[in-house]
Amino acid sequence: MSIKVEYNRKKCIGAGTCAVVNPEHWVMEATGKAQLIGGKLNPATQLFEKIVDESQLEGLKKAADGCPKKVIHIKNAETDEQIS
Repeated sequence: MSIKVEYNRKKCIGAGTCAVVNPEHWVMEATGKAQLIGGKLNPATQLFEKIVDESQLEGLKKAADGCPKKVIHIKNAETDEQIS
């Protein structure tokens, strides 16, 4: 299964939990917002997206679950079903 990460950067408050619990995929920028490493902006949704393999799921779920504004969503890339 492939995993899709969706991130709404506009609503990010810069708490930094994602970067602490999953530094492999998240870093804090000088702007105070998180950056999804390797994420690409989807012009249709205005969300940053990244596709990874299932082995990355645990860390990404920790990032999504720890986000106080819930701006990170983890989905099954094939079915678009939300995982976290």
